[in-house]
Amino acid sequence: DYFIAAGAVYMACLLTAQGIIYLRNGLHTATFDLLPCGLIRVRIPTVITWKPGQHVFARFIPLGLHSLTAHPFTISSIARDPDKMRMGNEMGNEIAFYIKPKRSITARMARVAAKSPGSSTGVFLEGPYGGLSTDLARFDAVVVIVGGSGGGFSLGVVEEALRVAQRTVEIVYATRDTMTAKWYEDEIDALVAKYDRSTDDVSKSIHITSPAVQSSEDTQVPDLEKVAQPDASVQEAQRQLRPNIAEIIASATNGDKGKRVGIFACGPSSMLNDTRNAAAQAQRGVLSNEIKEAYLHTEPFGW
Repeated sequence: DYFIAAGAVYMACLLTAQGIIYLRNGLHTATFDLLPCGLIRVRIPTVITWKPGQHVFARFIPLGLHSLTAHPFTISSIARDPDKMRMGNEMGNEIAFYIKPKRSITARMARVAAKSPGSSTGVFLEGPYGGLSTDLARFDAVVVIVGGSGGGFSLGVVEEALRVAQRTVEIVYATRDTMTAKWYEDEIDALVAKYDRSTDDVSKSIHITSPAVQSSEDTQVPDLEKVAQPDASVQEAQRQLRPNIAEIIASATNGDKGKRVGIFACGPSSMLNDTRNAAAQAQRGVLSNEIKEAYLHTEPFGW
């Protein structure tokens, strides 16, 4: 009897929560694609708006027991101007996730995407939550430092920096996998072309730290290894050592006394620690009036 009562209470709470989410955001449609690098791309047309770096909780309806739980995913796209959408000058928004399949729901999503590319499913969205606590337009320079699966978080930050016509944008990406590096480079190139930015204003460096070694981040889903074969189109010069984060941040925060620099990082704990230490050194320049501001935002992998 106790189990039946507990189950009834749980289901009542679940249905109530889903009813509130449905009334607030409605039922969305998500499309799954498995990319050559092994990432799952999820696209969701929506009228919801959000800020760069925010995440939503997604509950995918037909994925068996996984439909009973909501999972957080960082949004990799940026929202369009709601005023322009109301005037009909722009189309609706599209939420994009780039997910590294590992276990549980992400493994199930990968199998669905591999079996039926472009397949669609219903999804409830709760949020958005989190995100950046500052406006990128106030910075003179933006430095984005990313590792591995953190690439999804960074795409929204980079696009927003390009959209607000940042004076300079520097992007540093490190990964163990050549195909993931190729995917990220193509995404950045597409954003630069979209906003018609000069390569003098935007710089990117891709670091493949161990291209011949199977990464711990690599896909752990059976029968998907064949989609992540190395690609020779990534330049040989990019297969170098890990990025020197201290040097990168020191260079970005040198110069103009009135300069404001925004530093945004997402990656493994070692990368975030190096970024924090380098940003702390840059803060000395603020105290000595060498630059105006060195702002830091870090985003960990885990929840």
